[in-house]
Amino acid sequence: MLFVAASLLAIAGAVGVPLSGATAPAPGLEPARSPALGLSPALATGRQIDLTNEECFLCHAEPDVVDMAEVAPRDGLVVLEDDLAHSVHADFDCVFCHVGIDDIPHAPELPRADPDVCSECHDDVYDQYQRGAHGISLHSGDVHAPRCTNCHRIHDIHPTDDPESQVHPLVLPSTCGACHGSEQFAREHAVHVPDAYQTYVSGVHGRGLLRAGLLISASCVDCHGSHYILPETDPDSPVFPSNIPDTCGTCHLGLLAEFNESIHGQLLAAGRTDVPTCSTCHNTHGIAPAAVDTFIAGAVSECGTCHAEMLNTYTGTYHGKVTAMGFTGIAACSSCHTAHRILPADDPASTVHADNLLATCASCHEGATENFTDYIVHADPMDPEEFPLLFAVYFGMLGLLTMTIIGGTVHTFLWYRRLKQERAARGLSYVRPANRNPMGEPEYVRFNVFNRILHALVMSSFLLLVGTGLPVRFAEAPWARNAARVFGGFRAASFLHKIGAVIILVYVLLHLGYLLYMKFGKKEKGLIFGSESLMPNYRDWLELKANVKWFFGRGPRPEFGRWTYWEKFDYFADAWGVFVFGTTGLLMWYPVFFTRWLPGWTLNVAVILHGFEALLALSFIFIVHFFSAHLRPGKFPLDPVFLTGRITLEELQEERAREYKDLVERGELEEALVEPSSDLVRHYSRLVGYTATFLGLLFLFVVITTAIWILLT
Repeated sequence: MLFVAASLLAIAGAVGVPLSGATAPAPGLEPARSPALGLSPALATGRQIDLTNEECFLCHAEPDVVDMAEVAPRDGLVVLEDDLAHSVHADFDCVFCHVGIDDIPHAPELPRADPDVCSECHDDVYDQYQRGAHGISLHSGDVHAPRCTNCHRIHDIHPTDDPESQVHPLVLPSTCGACHGSEQFAREHAVHVPDAYQTYVSGVHGRGLLRAGLLISASCVDCHGSHYILPETDPDSPVFPSNIPDTCGTCHLGLLAEFNESIHGQLLAAGRTDVPTCSTCHNTHGIAPAAVDTFIAGAVSECGTCHAEMLNTYTGTYHGKVTAMGFTGIAACSSCHTAHRILPADDPASTVHADNLLATCASCHEGATENFTDYIVHADPMDPEEFPLLFAVYFGMLGLLTMTIIGGTVHTFLWYRRLKQERAARGLSYVRPANRNPMGEPEYVRFNVFNRILHALVMSSFLLLVGTGLPVRFAEAPWARNAARVFGGFRAASFLHKIGAVIILVYVLLHLGYLLYMKFGKKEKGLIFGSESLMPNYRDWLELKANVKWFFGRGPRPEFGRWTYWEKFDYFADAWGVFVFGTTGLLMWYPVFFTRWLPGWTLNVAVILHGFEALLALSFIFIVHFFSAHLRPGKFPLDPVFLTGRITLEELQEERAREYKDLVERGELEEALVEPSSDLVRHYSRLVGYTATFLGLLFLFVVITTAIWILLT
């Protein structure tokens, strides 16, 4: 049939007789003219056969027209009558757009209708296209530059407000995305945003338009224009940096007014090109909702690209550390400075002006007083001139931390070396036997039940505080956010941290109550200042010197009593830590309450003390205490006495010879002996002990590796 139709058309064309009907364009339209010569298509080509649409459909409505014409398949060769009937060009004859047909069958390659023929009716749009980036690319020889039909289709062209249209708001992003969502296209045509479509779809505008169907959401043409599309480097482009606020302001009119009043808007109006505009903070295509965590954290970092020093001091605060982990619900830059109407601190209208600062702080910290505003948000403890007190506290604590770590590490190393040598010479193993009392002989009660409960509270609270505090202390580390999420996020971690603080308060009160009971209830003599009390005395100094001599093989190992000098150091180090943790923690927990009487800068001091004391306690416990209690030769890998409360007589004689002798001399040894712990208690003790030791060493490893990472980066 197709062959017959073509033959008939050929015969008709040869004699110049139309097969049917009118050949003129639709009423009211002039014949199309060649933009190049100003002539009608028939004159421009020398001869134009008059054909009706029905005659064209004889071939072009057949699916096998491609095979008949022996040409490569292409869009538009097969034309469905229904498509054309519903097109805005339904009243046009085919030859109105398809010029150059001087014979039937016509040549396989006809002059392309767009964009030149389109200009005959759409001259204003054509002019815009010619001057835009797409038209310039086309006339510079880029055969892949988009033409009219790339966006509007070839035959089934629908009005813009028709959902079937390729340029309907709901369809337009995918139309543009055919080019502006292809990495290959971007590479070949130097398009610097290869994933514009993908990021737009994921952004707030794309989700509003494509998922929720909100036609008021901005699409491609709202920002870039429809035909007169210019690159962002062109000053006439709507997305040229200085034009972006006005472009966004067509929808966000109220925010535009705020921006224009801000210091950024004022500088932009004065001709500055290095100031932030809407896209600086909100991105261009993948615009996130302003309330999501990633946007707020990203906005803070973006502020830091210009205000690097301010960002550095902000990240040293609790607000900054939580934000650095990617969490929200806490003060970010915009919380104090506002998001758009940002003004210098010396501007009376600024939210951080001295006259307005209290109201700004009170918007989160309800009940804040003038003292509260003395808190230095952007304090730099490294600056001795501007912040001498903070500088002194910072480096004082740094010095204390350094001396403690060095002193503890040296003592631990010397002790380890000498003890290992001595045990090797005696043929003793480094590892403690799982059961040092296989015969089930009576054991000495070193710690009573109350002591063990107290130690359990100390241990559990310390591990909880370290686990929940380290992510905040090292918020900039890559692992911090995930570590906080282990506890349920920063709010849950903060709550658990406070639980740890409450446990500290409980065991402090229990310990003080126990001391008072033993002193005044039991009338125990020498409890505080006795020779065998925990209070340091001259004998401790002598034993320290004797032990150092033993480290170097210059004397015998001293005989220790109930408490050694390092255990007393442990005790008072914990007491110091509790005092520092407690006071600074309470200040940070209830800042509004305490700044009713204290100046706000005491909070800055509290933050420094709290952070350094955490590292000090962690380092000492996991380096010195763990070694002396569990990891030294003969104790490794665990001494369960802190849970069982019992040691063998052999251990008592070997490690506390003076205490053993005193008990024998006073005739109190026998009454202090009890049956050994059951297998169940020993197994439970090892499980708890290994877990606590593992966590402690893990925390120590994290601190050391993170400190190295910070130094290197």
